[in-house]
Amino acid sequence: MIYHSFFSKGGRMKPIIGIIGRVDIDEDHYQMFCSYEKLRRAIQTVGGVPILLLPTQQVDYYHLSNHEIEELTEEEEQDLIQELVLCDGLIIPGGYRWFTNFDLFLAKEAVKRKIPVLGICAGMQVLAILETEGQIIEKIKGNDPHFSKEKYVHPVTIVPHTHLSKVLGTSTIKVNSRHRYVVHHVNEEVYQVNAYSIDGYIEGIERKDGQYVMGVQWHPESMVQFDSYARKILEDFIDETRKLKKV
Repeated sequence: MIYHSFFSKGGRMKPIIGIIGRVDIDEDHYQMFCSYEKLRRAIQTVGGVPILLLPTQQVDYYHLSNHEIEELTEEEEQDLIQELVLCDGLIIPGGYRWFTNFDLFLAKEAVKRKIPVLGICAGMQVLAILETEGQIIEKIKGNDPHFSKEKYVHPVTIVPHTHLSKVLGTSTIKVNSRHRYVVHHVNEEVYQVNAYSIDGYIEGIERKDGQYVMGVQWHPESMVQFDSYARKILEDFIDETRKLKKV
């Protein structure tokens, strides 16, 4: 049986994009893991097939904080790897709560297996944490100019000669912004900062060795329908994931 929904108009298999699930609770107080709808639709818009990646621990993620969650067992790690190997690319999404041990494990394994990774907002912070010792995340002090539901919130300066600058072809873009925490430094042996906000915060990172591991602090998935630069970021990610397709 042929599943036509997995094929592009040109007949090629579309890349499978794993989206790390985010814990939430519904109106009846039942817990669930889900994906942001704009992210799901954005991936489909640029030619990917999104699937949800779920934790393998029997843990109450909604009510427990990170330090209360036990480390993954070897079996739980192997179960997560089984999910990951289904994917041609991994997206670490943002979140209004916190990222967890299974975010970090999936990100680490994806990098190890050279699966393209795109970290969005808190997802960029996950990527930075993977390669940096110590506390590198801090809350923005004072009135937060980086959290708003407006279409565009502030400009971002793109660092020349980075992969992001080649993709966008410009030195400045306007972005949305929904974060209260920032990365104040990265491991410069691993990462190149590729974008800054006007007030000097890190807005984007990429690996120096050429492997596609990209993080942005804003939300291109929410802008893909009306902003060409946001669309270019997601299309570039999908182009990288197509390189893993076997057929």
